[in-house]
Amino acid sequence: MKLKESVNKLIKSEYFTNISVQLTGTLIAQLVPIAISPILARLYEQDAFAVLAVFMAVVSVLSVPNAGRYNIAIVKPKSHNEAERLYQLSVLLSIVYNVLLLIVIIIGYSFFNKHYKLDELWFLVPFFVFLFGVYNSGLFYSIREKKFKKNIKAKISQTIVNSIAAIIIYFSFNLFGLVVARFLGLLVSTLLLFRIFKFKLNYQKLKKTALEYIDYPKLTIIPTLMNIFSLQALILYARPHYSDQNLGFLGLASMILVAPTALIGISYRDVFYQKITQLYNNREFLKARQFFLFSALGLFVIAVVLSVVLFFFGEFLFSFIYGDQWTESGKYASILVFATAIKLIVSPLSVVLDTTERLKWLSIWQVNYFITLNIVLYISVVKMKINIEDVFIIYVIHEIVIYSVYFLLQYFSLKKK
Repeated sequence: MKLKESVNKLIKSEYFTNISVQLTGTLIAQLVPIAISPILARLYEQDAFAVLAVFMAVVSVLSVPNAGRYNIAIVKPKSHNEAERLYQLSVLLSIVYNVLLLIVIIIGYSFFNKHYKLDELWFLVPFFVFLFGVYNSGLFYSIREKKFKKNIKAKISQTIVNSIAAIIIYFSFNLFGLVVARFLGLLVSTLLLFRIFKFKLNYQKLKKTALEYIDYPKLTIIPTLMNIFSLQALILYARPHYSDQNLGFLGLASMILVAPTALIGISYRDVFYQKITQLYNNREFLKARQFFLFSALGLFVIAVVLSVVLFFFGEFLFSFIYGDQWTESGKYASILVFATAIKLIVSPLSVVLDTTERLKWLSIWQVNYFITLNIVLYISVVKMKINIEDVFIIYVIHEIVIYSVYFLLQYFSLKKK
C-alpha cells in the first residue's frame, strides 16, 4: 500500500510533470533527425559526415571559455535580479570572446586549416560558438524559471530546422550542407530562448556579480576545456591518422549515439539540476542522496537496454536503415555504445558537484580524465598506429573506469553533508 501511495505521489509531483514534459518534448525533437537521417545518409557521402564531425569537435572545444562559464551559474542564486545579471554577464562575455576568436582565426587561418581542413567553414566557427553561448544562457535561465515547455520548443525547432535545411541546401552546399543546416537550427533555437535585458546594464553590479561567482571561470574553464577536448578526442586524433571514410563512418555512428544522450541524459540533467539544488538549499541532505541514487538507477536501466540492442544488432540496424554502405558505422556503434552507456548514467548527474560546490573535485577529475585519455590515444593511435576498431575497444575500457570514479565522486559529495 505504501509503495502504491509513493508511486501515485511521484506521478502527481512537480518533478514527474517536469521530467515528463522534458522527455516527451525531447523525444519529438530527436525523432525528427532520426527519421530523416536515412535520407541524409543516402544524399551525403562519408566525407560530408567527416566534415561535420570535425567542425562540431572544433566548436565544442572552443565553446568552453564562452560566456566565462557564468551561464551555468544562472540556476544557482535565490535572487531573481542576481540571476538576471548572470544572464547579462554571460551574453556580454560571449560577444567579447567571439570577436577575439574571429580575429585569431583570421590571423591563423592557414595554420588551422592545414591541421584540420575545414576551408571557409573556419570563419563560421566564431558565429556558431557565439550562438551556442547565448543559447545555453537562455537554456539555463529557462531551467531556473521552470519554463520547461519553452525549453522544449527551442529544442524541437532546432532539430526540425536542422533536418529540413540539410535536405534543401544539399544541392547548393553538398560537402558543407550538414554544417550549414546545423548552424541554421541553432540560430532559430537561440532566438526563441534569447531574453531582452529587462534591467538597465549596471556595470558596477555586473562586476560585483562576476567577482562573487569567479569560481566558475577560475576553477572550471581549464578543466572543462580538457574534458571537452577528451570527449572529442576520438575525432581529433582520427582526423590526421585515419581515412576520411573511417572518419565518416565514425561521424555517423557518433551522431546516432548522441541521440540517447540528448533524449534521456540532457532532459534528465535539466530537471535533476533544479530538483537536487532545491533539496540541497533546503538542507534535506538525506532526501538529496536518495534522489540521486533513484535517478542513477533509472539511467542505468536505460543504458543497459541501449547497450544490448546495439551490441547484438548494430550492424544489421545500420545496414537496414542507412544502406549497406554504412554497415561499418554499425560495427563502430556496437563497440562505442558502452562508452555512451556509462556517460548516459553519470553525466546527467554531474551537476550535483555544482550544487554541492565541489568544483575542485570536478576540476581534479577532469584534469585526470584529460591526461589519462590523451596518453591512451597517443600511444594507441600515434605511436602504435593500431587498427581503428581496436582503438575503440581501448577507449571504451578507459571511459568505463574513469566515469565510474566520476560517479563515486558525485555520490560522496552529497554523503559528506
